[in-house]
Amino acid sequence: MVEARPDGQAAASPALPAPQRRCSRPEGAVAAQPPWEVAKFCGPDPHRALLWDLQRWLWKHGGIKRQQTCRHHAHGELVELRRRDVVAGSRAHFSQLITCGLAWTCPMCGPKIAAERATDIALAITQHYARGGQVALLTLTLRHTRAQSLVELLDGLTVAWTAQRQGKVPKRLWKALSCGWIKRLEVTVGPNGWHPHLHVLVFLEPATTVTQLDELAAAVTRTWEGSLVRSGLGTIDPEHGVTCKLLDLATAHEKVAEYVAKSAALELASPGTKTARRHGSRTPLQLLADLARDGFAEDHARWREYESAMKGKNQIRWSQGLRAQLLPDVDELTDQEAADSTDGASRLLGALDRNTWKALRSWGPGPAQVIAWAESQGTDGEVAHLVSHGLSRELGQFATLLPPELGSG
Repeated sequence: MVEARPDGQAAASPALPAPQRRCSRPEGAVAAQPPWEVAKFCGPDPHRALLWDLQRWLWKHGGIKRQQTCRHHAHGELVELRRRDVVAGSRAHFSQLITCGLAWTCPMCGPKIAAERATDIALAITQHYARGGQVALLTLTLRHTRAQSLVELLDGLTVAWTAQRQGKVPKRLWKALSCGWIKRLEVTVGPNGWHPHLHVLVFLEPATTVTQLDELAAAVTRTWEGSLVRSGLGTIDPEHGVTCKLLDLATAHEKVAEYVAKSAALELASPGTKTARRHGSRTPLQLLADLARDGFAEDHARWREYESAMKGKNQIRWSQGLRAQLLPDVDELTDQEAADSTDGASRLLGALDRNTWKALRSWGPGPAQVIAWAESQGTDGEVAHLVSHGLSRELGQFATLLPPELGSG
């Protein structure tokens, strides 16, 4: 059954989640103090620090060779430290690092790729509503048990998607009611094993009614379930197996922002979630975080299975012609290009040589701490001096931030 919602007004693109930097001053600290005396109390953002810790774990234990070098080495002799101005202050990042561009398994590239994809999807949704269209969210699931492999379930999902797209009745309704779709594959793991499922944004023609959408959902449900039964995967849950919800513009944007939050696993660093996660559903990054922290054999086996099963799988797919229709002037980046992309507004603070980067990788607080320093208040020159002082203080006198003219900026 389709849940109808009233049409919303035009809204801005979704506010994609961004981790907040943790910075606490000691009692009595005043702005007149030297920058280091204030900024040294700025610890790395817990979420960002945890993602770097997961990256470290994958350097040593990851099963994908390409990922073992991601952000471990630079393209050349230097790693650049850059920052840009944002509404809430400054954001910093490293550049010139080798990246893997793996959307499914990389804790650093994955969230960045998701954010890039979400920007395009949000823009497409806005364009479609501006033309008088509507968007519905179609969710397609299947039953699963611990005994079933992820590959088996993914294969069943693929076959069922193809069946409902080619079935006579749903095919006719797709063509009549929709100008296209954006499909996202999502995978979680829980007490009942792997749970792959599809979230599909259906771009409806302006005149589509709730009754017609109900008809499409019913036809999809019949062919979807029939395919799963023929594949030996059983019937679907009658209430939650296939759901379809008409979205207003604001809610559609919320769903896109939710995708980024899940891909970045922003709840990883939240207190009080570790025990609950082990007894409930976990995202792949939550699984990796638990594995890196506890090293349980079952989690290790699950992660290896996930690495293997997701190789070559598309995370996001647009129907043919939809992107050209809604975003004719926006280039589509590959996953690797999205992982390497920058907004072009950052400024070069300085560069780290190979030995400094190697020492920084091994230091406990690591790169996340340097980024926290680089996001401190002050001019670029003041912040660069602060970072250089912090590096030499923590890593030795030969570890420092080289002048900007030595970088590529």
